[in-house]
Amino acid sequence: MNLKSEDILKNFTGNENATATLLDSIKKSNNTGVWLLRGPKGIGKSKIAFNIIKGMLNIEKDNQLLIHPDLFVLKKDDDKKKFIPVEEVRKVSTFLSKTAIKSSFKTVFIDAINELNHFGHNALLKSLEEYSFNTSFIIIDHMNTVIPSTIKSRCKKIIFKKLTYEQIKYLLEKTSISSENFESYSILSNGSIGEALKLHDNNALEIHKLLCSFFLEIYNLNNNVDNIQKLFQNKKNNNNIFTITFLMIFRFLRNALKKLHNVKVFYIDNLEEEVVKKLSESLN
Repeated sequence: MNLKSEDILKNFTGNENATATLLDSIKKSNNTGVWLLRGPKGIGKSKIAFNIIKGMLNIEKDNQLLIHPDLFVLKKDDDKKKFIPVEEVRKVSTFLSKTAIKSSFKTVFIDAINELNHFGHNALLKSLEEYSFNTSFIIIDHMNTVIPSTIKSRCKKIIFKKLTYEQIKYLLEKTSISSENFESYSILSNGSIGEALKLHDNNALEIHKLLCSFFLEIYNLNNNVDNIQKLFQNKKNNNNIFTITFLMIFRFLRNALKKLHNVKVFYIDNLEEEVVKKLSESLN
C-alpha cells in the first residue's frame, strides 16, 4: 500500500489539510472503515479518492483501476437517468460477499451518494451494516441532497472546502481558456474548478453579456431576445444553458441585495456593476 502524501497530491490543488486527515485516518484503520468525502461538486474529491484507491491497491496506471477485482465502483453511467439504479447498489453486497483476490482487502468507491434515491439508500445501508473486517468504503458527497442519518452516522466525515479564487485561476491557467477570461470564470465558479469549466463550455460569459444588455436595454429588445433564443438552438446543451441563465439572474438579484446592505460585491465587469446598481435602486 502506497499512501505517500506527495504521490496522492501530485498535480492536485487545494484541500491539502483535508487530504492529509483522510490519509492519516485510512493508514490507522487497517483498511477497514467508511469515509464520507463531503464538499461542493467540482473541487477534486473524486480525483483525490481515485489517487488514494490507486495507492491502497498498488495500481500504477489509471486504466487498471476499473478492472481491479478487489474494487467496486458505483457511479451513474447514464446522464439521462436521475439516480443510480437500485439494482446496481445491491451489487455492492454481492461484491462484499466474495473473497479478495489480489489484495488482503476490498474497496467500494461510490461517486456520488447524492445520486441514490430512497431505495438506493436502503440498499447501501444494508451493505454498511453487514460489511466485515478489511473492507473500505470511500463515498463522495456533494452536499446537495439529504443523506439519511443512519448512513452518515456510520461514516468518518472529511470536509473538503471550496477552492480559493487564486487556486481556481491557477488551474484555469493550465487549460486552453483565454487568459482574459480567467478572472470572470474564477468569480463565477463559486470555488469549483468543475463549475468554471462547465461555464466555459456553455458560453456563460456570452449569456452573461446578453442578460446584462437585456436588463440595461442597451440593445434593441427584440434583437436581444433573438440572440438569447440562438443559445437554446443546440438541444444537447439546453438544460445547461437554461440553468446557467437562471443562475446569472439569481446572481444579479443576490448582488443587488448585497449592495443594499453594504456588503462587498465582486463584479465580473462594468456592465454587471451597472445592472446590480439599477436592480438595487428598484429594490430600495
